[in-house]
Amino acid sequence: MLRARVSKIGIYDKKKAFPTLKTSPLRGVDCFEIEYVLRSDSDCTLYIDGETYPSIPNTIYVRKPGQTSQSKSYFTCFFIHFEVEKGSRHYDTLMNMPSYFAIVNADKYREIFERLVRHSIKTNRVQDDYILAKLLELLYYLGEDAIRNRNLMLPQPHKQILHLRRAIAYIKENFHQPLNLATLADICGYTPNHFRQVFTKSMGVSPQKHLENVRIQHAKYLLTQSEKSIAEVAYECGFSSQSYFSTLFKKYTLATPHEFRESVSSNYPDVVIS
Repeated sequence: MLRARVSKIGIYDKKKAFPTLKTSPLRGVDCFEIEYVLRSDSDCTLYIDGETYPSIPNTIYVRKPGQTSQSKSYFTCFFIHFEVEKGSRHYDTLMNMPSYFAIVNADKYREIFERLVRHSIKTNRVQDDYILAKLLELLYYLGEDAIRNRNLMLPQPHKQILHLRRAIAYIKENFHQPLNLATLADICGYTPNHFRQVFTKSMGVSPQKHLENVRIQHAKYLLTQSEKSIAEVAYECGFSSQSYFSTLFKKYTLATPHEFRESVSSNYPDVVIS
């Protein structure tokens, strides 16, 4: 069982917090802080204990008690701050987590944070059984992704990390268009074969599988949050045909697009960020 004391949940907008100061003051961290970046300036950078991390949308940062933190330029993020009993299993797991998470399935993390923020706003509470359950779910997924992210961040030169982040960001922005290995490799300045090897080793999936996952996640969103036809969803997500989309969608979700749409409630609007 997770024994934690949650102190803050919400949405942080640095531009509102520091409208005239792009580089925030250096501060000490006194509890665990998990952030999910929603949007950021192209030059946004975060510093944790002197290490430099690029801040791009759909990445996660984990700060630990005793660290120092600072940021350059503007970003907006979901966040949760909490304390865990020192010496417990979850405390040790958190202390050993990477500070920077390059996540493959960003949507599962975003959904957890959206639910946390909604529930906190609705109940005007930051701690109850529901919040602890969602926090435990968040820690479970981060624990699963920790090994891959250590492989991404630690053994490789910093420039290579930035190159991969550019490719991932490019996929996120352009998944609806035809994308091939040569295009993604060129963004990183690699040959296609070398790019495939580096990407697969770092991310745990091939570039093609990552692209498919991004497209399928967006398709799931459109199927439940819009009235677009299945053909429209397929083409909007970058698939060449409705039949191929349906085949791949069932492979990933074990349901056809129509079955998925019927089984999932659409009464779940996005969090509105002012």
